[in-house]
Amino acid sequence: MDRELAAIPRHEDTARALEDINRRTAPMGLRLTKEECLTLAERREQALADTGRVEFGGGILPALAEAMADSPYLDPADWAETLMEGQLLFYQWKAETGDRVPDRAVLAFLRKAFDYARGAIACLEGFSLKELRERMGDRPWTVD
Repeated sequence: MDRELAAIPRHEDTARALEDINRRTAPMGLRLTKEECLTLAERREQALADTGRVEFGGGILPALAEAMADSPYLDPADWAETLMEGQLLFYQWKAETGDRVPDRAVLAFLRKAFDYARGAIACLEGFSLKELRERMGDRPWTVD
C-alpha cells in the first residue's frame, strides 16, 4: 500500500483525539506528555502502514484508552507504551479477522488479554488472535 495513502488526515485528528484522552484519563492519574502524543501519532501511522489499513478521523486511540484505563494491571508509568502496543495489536487483530469482528469486540478482547497477561502487553505480541483466544480458553467469535 502506498504510504501516502495510509497517512491521510493524520496528525491533527490524532492530536485532537489524544487531547480528549488526556481530559478523560487525567483524573485516573493517566496523562500523556506532548512527546508521547507525538510518538503515538507516529506509531499510529506506522501501525496502519504495517497492517495495510486506512483509517479516517482520530482513530482507535480514544476507544482503546477507554477500554484500558481502569485495568487493575495498568501502571501509569506505562500508559503511553500500553496505548502504543495496544493500537498495534488492535490493527493487527482487525486485519486478521478481515474486519468481520466489530471494533468493540476486538477492544474488549484486548483488554481481557491485557488483564490475563497481568499488564505485560509485550507478552501478547507474536500471538495471532486465534492462538491467544485458544490459549486463554475463550470461545470463538461467530461472524454473521
